[in-house]
Amino acid sequence: KQMQREGFEFFPKKLYERIKLPDPPSDLEKEIKKLKILMQSRTKEDEESIRNHDEHSFYAIEKYCEENGLIFHDNEMKDIVTSARDTIGYFKEKFNVTRPFVVDKSIKPMGSKTNKTKSYPSGHACQSRLVGLYVASKFPEHETGVMEAAKECGMGRVLAGFHYLSDYTSGNLLADKMFLVLNRDDYGKKLKGE
Repeated sequence: KQMQREGFEFFPKKLYERIKLPDPPSDLEKEIKKLKILMQSRTKEDEESIRNHDEHSFYAIEKYCEENGLIFHDNEMKDIVTSARDTIGYFKEKFNVTRPFVVDKSIKPMGSKTNKTKSYPSGHACQSRLVGLYVASKFPEHETGVMEAAKECGMGRVLAGFHYLSDYTSGNLLADKMFLVLNRDDYGKKLKGE
């Protein structure tokens, strides 16, 4: 039983060796200006969403699925996020971009338990888009709603002051590239025989 469970992998090993991402913008001043304008548009609803997504990058997607009766296994979405960590972490370390609120002390980010890593690419943007693409591939008729839910998480990290806009766009790009090789076989197969 345990062997079957470990046998299911969402991504090939060392996937980061097969992916290229563009270099982050070199003009952080310009990025900070864009960020400050975006942060000014943040609403109370945005702030609640940002808090809900802090430790749960697919929160809005999960809610959308519940509201629309889209059924997934208990840990299916969480396993995608967990499986993506190595690849996201590799690029964060490779590019080594400092968070905007560290570069510019006038940026006052919201509270977070998860904004301690490097900035580029945004892990939340990547994770939520990956889960969104996965859900949309299973339920194509829900693609618009699911991808809006994915965007809510990723953009929220920018509105919160945790990320530059370029972190969000590179996180989405990384998700798109990772999704090309994501194992879309029936996740439930690993539960057979239990």
